[in-house]
Amino acid sequence: MRKDIVSIVVPCYNGEQFVGQFCDTILKQTYKNIQLIVVNDGSTDETEKELKKYEDELKSVLTEYIYVKKENGGQASAINAGLKYVNGEYLMWIDIDDLMHPYHVEKKKNYLEMNPDCDIVRCQGYEFGENDFQNPIAVMGDEKVVGTLFEDILLGQRTCIPGLYMVKTEKLFEVLTDRTIYEARKSQNNQLLLPITLADNVGFIEDKLFYYNVRSASYSHSWKGGLRMRTRWDNIYDIKNSISFLHHPYVQTIHNLLH
Repeated sequence: MRKDIVSIVVPCYNGEQFVGQFCDTILKQTYKNIQLIVVNDGSTDETEKELKKYEDELKSVLTEYIYVKKENGGQASAINAGLKYVNGEYLMWIDIDDLMHPYHVEKKKNYLEMNPDCDIVRCQGYEFGENDFQNPIAVMGDEKVVGTLFEDILLGQRTCIPGLYMVKTEKLFEVLTDRTIYEARKSQNNQLLLPITLADNVGFIEDKLFYYNVRSASYSHSWKGGLRMRTRWDNIYDIKNSISFLHHPYVQTIHNLLH
């Protein structure tokens, strides 16, 4: 892994209307040693055209900009495509319709550098409704957690919105040795966070550095109540079965929780 580089994987499907504001939030980061990997997951709109407008500027400002185009396969499939290119010491993944405070990357990278016992750091953030980034409707990640986040994330008691987290790449790839997560219908964030949150080494930054765009049309907000919870448990069982061959404590912990 390249020292001091922060890799950011961005899965994108039909994100034409969000490309401009997302590229702006990346270009405004105070920390520029970023490897940005955008994966176009078979978009049918003008996503590629909009990204092309920013290509030269992204390449001139950041350490590296990589654009990957593939057939539509879902968010987990897009993340897998992006993980193959990751070579930074630190790793984030974020949706293209979300935004970051200008100090987001810098503060998280500095925290992990100054706290070598931590493999992952979490910040606070704001939720905004339907692309209105002027009026926050809720605070995210507003509690400092003592101990592991593993069970809270697995059971849906703690948000696993990816923009709140940054991880040490090497630690994640110790588990995901082939840089591949199971392409479940959902729960891709769980698969990336759970291997690292099992240990008692989660850092916390009391700053609201992430702005989450809550869209009613998005997958995570389109299902209600029992159906949504049943789907969560179905996905957990799918993941358990798919990773049963991995020799890692977090696999056994999932098994124990489900039996």
